[in-house]
Amino acid sequence: MKRKKRSFTLLEVMVAMCITGMLLFTLWETYRSWYASYEKTRLQQELHMKEMFVCQRLKQVFSCVASSQKWGKVFTLPTKEMVCLYRGGVDPEKDMNQGVRSMLYVDDAKQLLCLASWGGQKERVEVLQDGVMALEMTYFDRQTAIWHSHWPEDREYMPLWIRLRVKTKKRERSYTFTVSHMEEPILYVDKGRK
Repeated sequence: MKRKKRSFTLLEVMVAMCITGMLLFTLWETYRSWYASYEKTRLQQELHMKEMFVCQRLKQVFSCVASSQKWGKVFTLPTKEMVCLYRGGVDPEKDMNQGVRSMLYVDDAKQLLCLASWGGQKERVEVLQDGVMALEMTYFDRQTAIWHSHWPEDREYMPLWIRLRVKTKKRERSYTFTVSHMEEPILYVDKGRK
C-alpha cells in the first residue's frame, strides 16, 4: 500500500514565512548599520588624510622658508593672502628648486585652499583642500610675544610661528608651524605671583 504524502498546512507555511521574514529583517538591519558605520569611518579617514596632506605640504614650504636664511621671508598682502619667499627645496621641476615665491589663498568661488608657486619660468597652482569656507592667519611676533593678524613685508625678521585656522563645511582645524628659531627663550611671567 502506498502511503499518502502529507503536505504542509497553511498555518505551518505562515509560521515559516514569519520566521524567515524576521531573520531577513534582522540581517538587513545589521548590514545597514554596518554599512553606515563603515561609510562614517571612511569619510573621517578621508578628511583626516586631507588635513594631513595640508599639514605636510605647508610644513615643507615653511621649512624651506626657515632654511633659506636671509632670503626667506613671509608676509601678508592687503588682500589677506600669505606670501612666502624661499630658495626651493626638493622638487622634480628644476625651476622650483631656485628662488620660489608662493602664495597661500582661498579661492572663494570654488571654496578651495590653494598654494600658487612661481619659480624661474614655471608657475604652479596646487589645490590643498576643497570645501574651505574661510582661512584665518595669525603670526607670532617673537620680539613682542604677541599674535598679529597681519605681517608686513618690510618687517626685518620673520614670525616665530604661523597659525592657520581653516574653516570647512564640516569643521574648523588649526595648524601651527614654526618658521624661525629664537635666539633667546620666551619667558611668561605670572603677574599675580611674587
